[in-house]
Amino acid sequence: MKFAEGSVSVYKRDFPGLEGRVYLNTGAEGILLQSFRQAVGRYFQVKSQGAEGRPQLYEAEKECKRKIAGLLGVCAEGIAFVSNASEGINRLCNSIAWKPGKDEVVINDLEFPSNVLPWLKLSKLGVKVHIVRNRKWDLSLDDFKQHINHNTRLVSISHVSYMNGLRFDTTELGKLVHSVGGVFCVDATQSMGRIPVPMEGIDYFVSSTYKWLLGPHGCGVVYCNQGLLDGLEPSEVGWWSVADIFSPDRFDTYLLKPNAAKLELGMPNFVAIYALSDALDYLLDIGITAIGSQLQPVCDHLVEELERLGLDLITPRQPEKRAGIISFLDEDGEGIAEKLVRRGIHVWGGDGRVRISVHLYNDHHDIERLIGALSEIDGGMKKR
Repeated sequence: MKFAEGSVSVYKRDFPGLEGRVYLNTGAEGILLQSFRQAVGRYFQVKSQGAEGRPQLYEAEKECKRKIAGLLGVCAEGIAFVSNASEGINRLCNSIAWKPGKDEVVINDLEFPSNVLPWLKLSKLGVKVHIVRNRKWDLSLDDFKQHINHNTRLVSISHVSYMNGLRFDTTELGKLVHSVGGVFCVDATQSMGRIPVPMEGIDYFVSSTYKWLLGPHGCGVVYCNQGLLDGLEPSEVGWWSVADIFSPDRFDTYLLKPNAAKLELGMPNFVAIYALSDALDYLLDIGITAIGSQLQPVCDHLVEELERLGLDLITPRQPEKRAGIISFLDEDGEGIAEKLVRRGIHVWGGDGRVRISVHLYNDHHDIERLIGALSEIDGGMKKR
């Protein structure tokens, strides 16, 4: 499938609610597919059968995990469903037997709070938390090397930063973490479904589903490799976590499932799984690599036009160091976003910046409308 006919994305017709507006805010919320209604309808039909429909629900869950595994190039047994990425990170954080006064954790200052707060809480328990500071909105392997040593128990990073869209080379960082015996955790919320995620060296992986994966709320993806999984003692356990809930000695002991499902507690969010499975079909049919390459010219065009306006970009210019997020600094980011909304253009503004997100339903026409609107807005758009 070709990306565009003329200047308009051929994918736009598959998403409701885009008529007359430019939606460049997938980094906050993705748009659901038209087919979401049919996917939820299939769930409704199965759920209406009561307990007799459970085998179909269980098979839908397994099939969705197989699709995720295919997208990531990993084993389906390593996939688990949680309610969101925050829960997934906390599940890991609370399942490690930390050694206060010895263990160290490394994160960075371009992270979303979901990948900061659980680790900061550890500092109250005596675990040292290092914050790698960005240099002119960039991070390098050398920046991490200064903080990684044989006390490093875990390093956690986002594949793509929510702040400025920096795409980090997780493969090389993973090698560094493993060289000291540490655990490597990656949050791919801002990349999964938009660009390929290199899974080599990742021990633990999380992603939300309601952004670039085009899914609903209430579902998060976790991947845990077998090496980490074997030694991980989940902080919480439920009937869904164990191999046999009706074993003769169930009031004395329990045996966890041997795969990542031991991280799951109870019935998953099946309605979200049906919708996510439908979205995965759509994305896999196009191909994640194709999505990245087809949208690259649109992002390049956006970067060139923002620079032409003299805006203070904090996103890397190199295509290989960015994905779908492009940000520029402005102290009145919220005000700019509000002015753009009144023109039918949706971006995210706040935290001293304006963030623009480019996904399948965006094209060169959208970029031209955005740039035209930014050119018209008075105040904070002047070169700083």
